[in-house]
Amino acid sequence: MTPERASRPLVRPYVETGGRARAERCALERITLLHRVGGELPRGLSDKQREAMELLRAGALSLVETASYLRLPVSLSKVVLADLIAAGCLKARPPAPLAAQHDPEMLRKVLDGLRRAKSSP
Repeated sequence: MTPERASRPLVRPYVETGGRARAERCALERITLLHRVGGELPRGLSDKQREAMELLRAGALSLVETASYLRLPVSLSKVVLADLIAAGCLKARPPAPLAAQHDPEMLRKVLDGLRRAKSSP
């Protein structure tokens, strides 16, 4: 006996974006951090936009995390979230550049400490 398949959503994902497949004027990456702006939800939000705003009430999430919670493909989540950014409901922070993620001085101090620990009796 095979397990039952998970039921598919009644509303197809592209309906959530009004049939649009790409976000306009907003370049979001998978690791872009999204922050909610303001307290009250504006009127006229779609169900997924409202769900995204509720998710981000607790704090920042990356685009990929938000898409996962929304149960939407990342490409369609970009459209939903870009509309919220354009409306001023969300702010997007680009990911930190790779070179800025590691402090070379701190890594050098850790390496020196490990060498001292190894050489001490």
